[in-house]
Amino acid sequence: MILSAYFVLTYTFTLGKWVFFGLFLLLQNLKVAIYKGYRISGRPKKAKKNAVITDFSEIEVR
Repeated sequence: MILSAYFVLTYTFTLGKWVFFGLFLLLQNLKVAIYKGYRISGRPKKAKKNAVITDFSEIEVR
């Protein structure tokens, strides 16, 4: 009887922990999505483009 009560309490605690962390992570993901949506819908910023500089003197043409 005591052993089964221990398992029930452990299972309930574990289930509650997973539900709590699941909701917490869901809220964090919603905050990130809202933040990204706000940044996308906000004023556009200038994108930093990757500049590729090539030294054409080292390219051999055959």
